[in-house]
Amino acid sequence: MFQQKNVRLFILKIKKRGDVPSFRNRSIDIILKQADRLNRLVEDLLTISNIELNEIILNFESISLNTTITNVISLVEAKANLKKIVNGFNSLGKS
Repeated sequence: MFQQKNVRLFILKIKKRGDVPSFRNRSIDIILKQADRLNRLVEDLLTISNIELNEIILNFESISLNTTITNVISLVEAKANLKKIVNGFNSLGKS
């Protein structure tokens, strides 16, 4: 029902309707999910900052693009299957 991604709005709604346990529990679950998302964003920003400051040394190496793409598609398909989403990808090299 509530799909806003603003943690502050959820906190205000809980404060306003805190007497409804199902609403409160659902809101807290959403807040926790969004807090995790914010933490990942902050970690990503810190990593980018460290790269820009040359505090992280990147080691480049050759990889198989075909294998990497196949692995990514497998991961996406697994998540899509959980949500019953059908993708249009065939295995690489097959029609």
